[in-house]
Amino acid sequence: MAKIFFIGTSIKSGNEDLAYVDHFLPHVLKEGREIRNLDGVWNPVLACQTCNRSKLARAP
Repeated sequence: MAKIFFIGTSIKSGNEDLAYVDHFLPHVLKEGREIRNLDGVWNPVLACQTCNRSKLARAP
């Protein structure tokens, strides 16, 4: 069973807060830095709505 990356909670089918795809490193880090390809397969993680909204544009 899949789990939320930041808190380890299992993702349950039928839950309205099922999962969101979040960027582990946010796009704001691209500005003026050498970080490339933030949409690559290494950066997205599953997050619940609460985690996704509380993290915003910050790196964890």
